[in-house]
This record gives sequence, C-alpha cells and structure tokens, in this order.
Amino acid sequence: MSVLDFLQRRRSEKALEDLLSAYPQLIAPGLKNPRRQEVLSRASRTDLVFYFPKRVVVVEIKRGLAGVAALRQLERYLREHRGRGFKVEGILLAHRFNPACLEARKASHWNLSCKCLDRDVPVNIVICANCREPRDRRVERCSHDGSTEVLNLHP
Repeated sequence: MSVLDFLQRRRSEKALEDLLSAYPQLIAPGLKNPRRQEVLSRASRTDLVFYFPKRVVVVEIKRGLAGVAALRQLERYLREHRGRGFKVEGILLAHRFNPACLEARKASHWNLSCKCLDRDVPVNIVICANCREPRDRRVERCSHDGSTEVLNLHP
C-alpha cells in the first residue's frame, strides 16, 4: 500500500491534513506553503494557515459532520489573525455540514466558506505522471495536459 493510499483510507483529520498540506491546490487555486498546527494561544491551534503579503487563509478540517461549534472555532482563529493586521478568510472543510452550521455561515460577518470533502475538495486523488499535479481519481484526464497516465505510488 502506498503512502497516498494509506492517507486516503484512514481519513482521520490528521491524514486529511497531511494530504491537503501536500496538495493545498485541492482546497483552492493559489494556496501553497501552508503552516500546520500553528499555535494561536494556549488553547487554540489551526489545522492549516496560508500567509500572503496582506491576507491570511485559515483552513479548519473536520472529519464527518461539522456543526456550528466548528464554525465558531474557525471564527475565533480569524479574529486572532485579524488582530495581527491581516485581511482574513476562513475555509471549513468537512464531509457534511448540518443545516445550522450552513445558516450560521450565511449570517456570519466573516469571509467564510464551507467546502465538502470528496465533493468540493477531492481527497481520493491520483497524481498525473507528466505534470505531477493531483486530480480527483474519478476524473479520467489531467486538466493541465490531457494525460491519462498517473504515477504508480506503490513501492
């Protein structure tokens, strides 16, 4: 079993963080060089943080169902970063969101998005043999070069 297969099968928050840290472009175009498990205070630690010159993107990963508590946790992280002078954006990733969480996101004054793992953010991926970019395993051709060849990641 390859490392990639192992991470995809485990689906723990840490395994998802490992995968998305290695391939942050799966979350959103332009994301790169994440900081992982950044400590904001004694009681708070972000999953992934992406720094740009005047803005920061904070990503919180939840396995399974995300509720309002997960959204409030992300808002606390954004508040900490805004206090440091950054324009902030938050992305909450989960397999599912309860309706109250989605309503709270709409009502929030923060720049937040909720993205579903497997639907909006692929986590079952292959790596293009030519360009080395990840893609959803269900997509036959690479969007960068049209190739169908993928890396064999098995040892």
